[in-house]
Amino acid sequence: MESADALSIGFSSAWPRKSAVDVEPALLHKYKVVLVGGASVGKSSIFQRLMRNEFHEQDDAATGANARGAVNIGVKSVELDGLPRIVVELWDVPSTSTKDKTNQQMYLEHADGIVFVQSATDPASLDHCGGYYEAFMQLDGSSGTLAAPSILLRNKCDKSSKHKASDVAWQDSSNQFDVSAKLNVGLLPALRFLVQSMTKPC
Repeated sequence: MESADALSIGFSSAWPRKSAVDVEPALLHKYKVVLVGGASVGKSSIFQRLMRNEFHEQDDAATGANARGAVNIGVKSVELDGLPRIVVELWDVPSTSTKDKTNQQMYLEHADGIVFVQSATDPASLDHCGGYYEAFMQLDGSSGTLAAPSILLRNKCDKSSKHKASDVAWQDSSNQFDVSAKLNVGLLPALRFLVQSMTKPC
């Protein structure tokens, strides 16, 4: 049985501070993981926490490359107990006001993992996740399911007393996690779940 300490060491409170070049990325498999969701749900805060183990008390919609309509991309080598070391290329996809996300499919193509992000303080933010789900299905939904493993994060759980799985037809409750980028809560088990799903044998 793995201890909490062992898991914490694996992620160094978030993901390791090593860059991919420190571990010869050519020898490792690289996985593209996309962060998607509506404005002000905390996507960029999650990105900063995972990439640099930092948090800045600012509006997600008003900071970083996302504020300019650009995508944030970070690369990390990730090693968790019992799982192979991999390189994760994390894409923080800029939010759009419309719930039709098909015009962002250029960012979504060839994703190996998907992180849908909603705000625990704004139930309506789930609609934007649904829009991204539809965009992914249009890209490669011939089987009737998403082509890549996915999880749903309810960020800002520190600001909400309601902690229950969302009623989402396209996302199983076991793939939903309450997290707080501010307090660094819940991100480790959520990302460990996703890494396991991406690396398990077909």
